[in-house]
Amino acid sequence: MPDWLVATWEVISATSGFLYNIAGIALTIGLFIAYKHFKESIKQTQIAQGQLASSISQAETMREDLAIRNKRSSVEFSLQYLSMFSGEVVGEIDEYRKRFKERTRGLDTTNIPLNEEMRVNPDDLSNEQLIESIIMSKCGVHHIANRLEFFSIGILNGLADEDICFTPLAKLYCEFIEEHHLYFSLARYDGVPYEGVYQLYNNWSKRLKYEASRLQKEEAENMMKEHGEFTRITAIGITPEGDDCK
Repeated sequence: MPDWLVATWEVISATSGFLYNIAGIALTIGLFIAYKHFKESIKQTQIAQGQLASSISQAETMREDLAIRNKRSSVEFSLQYLSMFSGEVVGEIDEYRKRFKERTRGLDTTNIPLNEEMRVNPDDLSNEQLIESIIMSKCGVHHIANRLEFFSIGILNGLADEDICFTPLAKLYCEFIEEHHLYFSLARYDGVPYEGVYQLYNNWSKRLKYEASRLQKEEAENMMKEHGEFTRITAIGITPEGDDCK
């Protein structure tokens, strides 16, 4: 083989080896850089996860704080409602009843049967009932009715906590509506005034009946537990299941 060819081959071999080593070094450096980037990515991911967890915790804390504030506001507004009703409306009702009793002294007052729609046609009423409705108006029942409508709308729209207001007020509220069912039914004959009163009365009157039934059931269950089990005495010739003996 000629010397120049041998020399050329040696140069090519040396160059190839050098390039191979360079490529190996470059690959190693590339892998090292990729590993560093991978570790950095993991670190950034962990930081992001920590920040996300912190944000979720803060959001949950804010949500709980907002719920507590809303509950506190609802309770405060409910207490204002209770104060307004007991301090103002109840007083107005007492004064109204005195005036109505004085003006109807010697008259046979009447009412109409409760109806689901709280609506009645004036043509279906007797003269006595019409006169009574006029006396109610002159005694100021419409002022109280308007206050009750304002109160009812607040309860129905969640401005006050219904559970807080129900126990002390529901019985008095429903009794007044029932006593003046004639007035409200006449007022609602043409249109839908006192819609709040109508809705809240229907809800609270049903709830009062439910609560009364629930208490009766609990009392009956307590009495049954108190008296304990008893033994049923079976008549001769009758099985415990009630079938004739054969």
